[in-house]
This record gives sequence, C-alpha cells and structure tokens, in this order.
Amino acid sequence: MPKVAKEQHRYDWAVMGDAYFELALIGCQKICPQLSEFASGKIGLQCGDHSPEELIRPIVYNLRHAVEIYLKHFCIELLGRKYREVHDYNCLKGALLTGIDDDQDIKGLLLVADKYALGNYASMSLGLLDPHNTRERYPNDCFGDGWTTEVSQGDCQDIEKDIKKLQELLSKVGIQILRQSVKES
Repeated sequence: MPKVAKEQHRYDWAVMGDAYFELALIGCQKICPQLSEFASGKIGLQCGDHSPEELIRPIVYNLRHAVEIYLKHFCIELLGRKYREVHDYNCLKGALLTGIDDDQDIKGLLLVADKYALGNYASMSLGLLDPHNTRERYPNDCFGDGWTTEVSQGDCQDIEKDIKKLQELLSKVGIQILRQSVKES
C-alpha cells in the first residue's frame, strides 16, 4: 500500500470533519423552517415521518463527531501521537491543551464543544459527559430519561449558529496548529 503524503493526510482529516459539519448544517436548515409543521404532528420526509426530536439526535451526532475528528487531527499534528482510536472528549481536549497555547480561539472552541459534550443543548441540561461519544449515536444511549421532549425553533437555530461558530473557530485553530507544526518540523 503506498504511503500517503503528510499534506494529503491533513487534507483528509479536515475534509472528513467538514463533511460531518455540513451534514449537521443541512439537517438544521431542513428542519428549522418546518418546525411549525412538526408541531401539528409529524412531517413526512424522504424516509418517513420523523419528529424534530428524532432528527435532532443525528444532527447533534454529526456536530459532535466533526469536533471529535478535528480534535484527533489536531492532537496528531501537534503531539505526533496516535489518537485515532480515542473517543473520549476530555482526553482529546486535555491532549490538545497540552500541545497548544491556550488562547481566545481555543477557549471559544472548547466552550461551544463542551456544551454538546455535556448534553446541554436543545432544551436539555444533562450535564453528563459522554466519554465514548455515543449519546446521539445509538438508541437508548442518552443516559436514562434525559432526552429532550421538545425541540423549538430557537433550539434548532442555536445548533445551526453553534455549527457555524465551531467551523470558524476550528479553522482559526487549525491554521495556528499548522503554523506551529510546520515551525517545529
């Protein structure tokens, strides 16, 4: 198997993270305008009838998975360690903080990412860390009865804004990390 150039490897990680963000964004943009129709019952989509609560879970999963992929990518770039199999948000966050200067972009990024890692979004306040990143990935894996029972227009719009903010901050942090890793090479 041919070796992939380091630049291609960097590109692949960034593209995969961006792809998960884009799918989350598309999901928000699809359901936000239709929430009033959801209120009167279930709305029919391509794959059947789904409530906003059912659709928010995969949207948030894509958001959280995008953050996970980016954090792994940054840790590999900065620390030269293999974080490929790590799903623990706190482990990735801690590794990132040991490898980069703590600045405003990092603080902003982690502030938004923490909200989703702890399940504090869409009218929920679980406050529980999900160490294996499975809360939105599998049915019945949201730590008991803590899943939201209602998703509002504001919840959906907040998630959409957070996705855009995370994309912006990850881009800034990514440039900073690339500069740092190139300088150290």
